[in-house]
Amino acid sequence: TPICSELSGRKDPLPLVLPGDTLDAWRKRAAGWRKVSDQILGSLSDAAPVQLRHEPLGTIYRTDKYTMRRYRYSLTDEEWGYAWLLMPTHRRFTDAAVLALHQTTVAGKGEAVGLDITPEASPGLFYAIELAERGHVVLAPDAIAFGERQADHRNAKYRSADEFFAAQPHGSVMAKMAFDPSRALDFLQKLSETSARRVACI
Repeated sequence: TPICSELSGRKDPLPLVLPGDTLDAWRKRAAGWRKVSDQILGSLSDAAPVQLRHEPLGTIYRTDKYTMRRYRYSLTDEEWGYAWLLMPTHRRFTDAAVLALHQTTVAGKGEAVGLDITPEASPGLFYAIELAERGHVVLAPDAIAFGERQADHRNAKYRSADEFFAAQPHGSVMAKMAFDPSRALDFLQKLSETSARRVACI
């Protein structure tokens, strides 16, 4: 059944904020958008962890302009997320950070932070480094099925699509790819070194 919304048949997207908008008006419009996205994405059985856990893993890598360290943090009470945290030597904003999502690549977060570079790669692919060099705190996480969360990696929760859909019969991978960055934001806000109240996402 086709799903119709106020965007159906329009060439340009609707503005998120209209002139003179109030918070209540925005919430009412957002509820309508959420209804459509829920129909498309389905619903996950996953829930945010009762208590967010996180821990650094391995060595801190240092350059003149930033340090980089690998972390794991709880996506749910049973699943870990993995990410590189880049901390600039000279921080541009004390309360802001950037969530650097990777493209569809086996390397996952490794590409965004420049650990998986080939000579023909566009410099824009390892943009987390550029942002850190410009003074931004950057978190580059792995999406489900990439990097340390690939089916054959020891850290992956799901070993196959069958396992994922058995656990998420009413959900979708796209819904999981929206849920997981929300937990990365929770981690960024809880981590004392970042204390990020404002977050950009690329």
